[in-house]
Amino acid sequence: MTIEIANTDFILSHGVTVGVRIIGNLLDNAIEQAQKMTDKIVTVAFNEIDNTAEIAISNPIDSDFNQYQILETGYSTKGSNRGLGLTNVRDLVDQQKGFYMDIETKKDYVTMTLIVTEDK
Repeated sequence: MTIEIANTDFILSHGVTVGVRIIGNLLDNAIEQAQKMTDKIVTVAFNEIDNTAEIAISNPIDSDFNQYQILETGYSTKGSNRGLGLTNVRDLVDQQKGFYMDIETKKDYVTMTLIVTEDK
């Protein structure tokens, strides 16, 4: 695992408990997926720009990854009775004021970014 921190004073100003639950879930998924891959690197980047905090988690993916389905209830590449973790992430983000989620795929990697804006 690689951890990148651009600012030594990275602070979430609100929603810390929810943020930890979201990041924990994203990290669990990223680590589990990376263990199956040749490239096993998971990168976590903490950035703060103005009043916006971003926590981005990047990991390798395989060809069956579908960024448009992963947040759907019950969708899983891991088998039956799965697919609730990212649905919970989606619900937590939707319930928290100033929380947003961005998912980007490039080549053989996915980056999931939790964006937290200052509550004003």
